[in-house]
Amino acid sequence: MLVETAERLRSHGIACEVVSVGSTPTARHAGAVPGVTEMRPGNYVFHDRMQVALGVVSLKDCALTVLVRVISRPRTDRAVLDAGSKTFALDRGAHGMEGVAGYGQEREHGLILQRLSEEHAVIEDIDQRIDVGDRLRIVPNHACTVANLADTLVGVRGERVCEVMPVLVRGGGR
Repeated sequence: MLVETAERLRSHGIACEVVSVGSTPTARHAGAVPGVTEMRPGNYVFHDRMQVALGVVSLKDCALTVLVRVISRPRTDRAVLDAGSKTFALDRGAHGMEGVAGYGQEREHGLILQRLSEEHAVIEDIDQRIDVGDRLRIVPNHACTVANLADTLVGVRGERVCEVMPVLVRGGGR
């Protein structure tokens, strides 16, 4: 539609040099459309639970995870983690859509972050063995928000840290 609109503008003598498309769910396809000159696909580099809910990727394809530690097991079916809304935000879906349950999903066992306070997350209905001190990788609902809330991102392959990157545009709104 954008390429067609640009062609119509040009046919009326209006210059239209850039045809810019955005959207993570359509990024794989939009870049192959003849006439598209620019792509700005949002969180395409990371993916997140919203992209999983939309069927774009699977949970294992999500590159951005938050490494948390279990700090309490007050009951056998509950775990408290050392990261909350200041890390994950309270995002439950794009544009008012609640496409995902909870606030993040643990990657190995599929556990859902059901509640957040500012510094803590709570997982309930646990039937796996998880102990105080265990580290879990959580895929956030919205990678953009999580990256913006961080001062640095740590690039990891397996268990090896490959790169530490400062988030330079953090809090860029004025």
